[in-house]
Amino acid sequence: YVRGESQRHIDWKAVARGQALMTKQFTAEADGLLYLDLRAVRLDDLEARLSQLALWVIEAERARRPYGLRLPAVEIRPSLGEPHLHRCLRELALFK
Repeated sequence: YVRGESQRHIDWKAVARGQALMTKQFTAEADGLLYLDLRAVRLDDLEARLSQLALWVIEAERARRPYGLRLPAVEIRPSLGEPHLHRCLRELALFK
């Protein structure tokens, strides 16, 4: 979180878990597709960044908002459903 940013995008669940103020950062393509991108997560620790992405994947799935995932050397196109959810979470779990 950077002072002056809209509070609408603060990750209040992270704050409730005792983490610092963070804003949700998503990458929207020109065609309106939602990508959750590791490079857009403003945390220093890689594990914290991956955990944050996992939370956003779960939240997007629950909201029924099609989402994709971008990691270095991995791009999963936006979709929904249990197989898509498991694929994204698996990529996050195996990322090094």
